[in-house]
Amino acid sequence: MQHARDSFLKFLASRFPPTGGPTGTKIVTDPEDELSLNNLSVFFLNSASVVKMNPGLQEMVVSLDVLADGTAGETATHHAMTLASMVNKALSGGWIKKQDWTDPENPVDLKTFVSWRPWGDWRRVPEPNERYAHLNRTISLIYIGEAV
Repeated sequence: MQHARDSFLKFLASRFPPTGGPTGTKIVTDPEDELSLNNLSVFFLNSASVVKMNPGLQEMVVSLDVLADGTAGETATHHAMTLASMVNKALSGGWIKKQDWTDPENPVDLKTFVSWRPWGDWRRVPEPNERYAHLNRTISLIYIGEAV
């Protein structure tokens, strides 16, 4: 599970420059208290076997959240949609190599893959403060489980 999670996060981070994307976007994982404003917040929810006949095939539910305010002349909704579009473009490939990132300078190819399956498109989440726009998308990561 850890290698699938790390590979997915490295993949997302590779789609945005180190200083953030064109709109300053960064990847924030499992924020403790609240969503990160103007960034992509990634929550890993659970992991379970996909098929009873192949318990090695795992599925991890992931929640992607964008909480945006109006910046640089954009409305909050437009800014959120811009960020969501960037994420959609990153997810258009369908699969990535699963790697061991224990040593970030020398990742080890685990000779397997991580793919994802969306559960629909981005959904608008009502925000009590109309200053913000909040979008959420849920996906499943599919991968071969790691031997413990």
